[in-house]
Amino acid sequence: EKTTNNIWTNNSIKDQVVNNIKETVEKYGKPKLIEFRTPFKSPVFGMKELINRYSEIEKDLKMLGKISIAIKTNSIRTSKEPVVHNMDDIMELHHAIEEMKLKLKIIIDLVDTNNRNVLKKRMEDLINSLASKPNSFIGFHINKIDEWGKIYGFTERGYKIDRNSYPSFSDFMLGLSTILQGTAPKLLIPAKIKSEEDLEKLVDALYKCGCEFESGVNND
Repeated sequence: EKTTNNIWTNNSIKDQVVNNIKETVEKYGKPKLIEFRTPFKSPVFGMKELINRYSEIEKDLKMLGKISIAIKTNSIRTSKEPVVHNMDDIMELHHAIEEMKLKLKIIIDLVDTNNRNVLKKRMEDLINSLASKPNSFIGFHINKIDEWGKIYGFTERGYKIDRNSYPSFSDFMLGLSTILQGTAPKLLIPAKIKSEEDLEKLVDALYKCGCEFESGVNND
């Protein structure tokens, strides 16, 4: 739920969601990952409360076996500020996970339709923080890159001047390629993409900046 009265702050809603998850697993099988949206900050709810609540949820779901739980960072879309939305928040949560040896995972929100995603706008901070810690997050949400950002760094006029040269990638695309380096594969979660053609364009753009893909299907 997007409201402040949700699984993080309301015990009855938390119990209802946990029961729904248990019933779903019984009917359809166990997922590898359950993703929760980060809650909003308030005078009585911050990072400490988020971690405490996660520990409760993990304990409630322990009987289901090994299932990873992830927090998805959020962009500021209203006047409310999410608990985890900028690089300082991400690194604070990452350090807490390491120090407390939590199983909690982080999924990064790189979706942007209103130019308010601070992670995209401050790509250099993202690169500097995550390039040396490739295992601090397990995946990312992303939408149509060409609608809100640039795939290439050259302007159209500059590219026409030197037609024999390949255009350089934008800072965002180079940064994305940098933070995805590492041995552990990352989850690609397309967001706000409504057609196969749009998905193909997104995947093609990621291919161009050096990303490699592997199937999420396990045939074992």
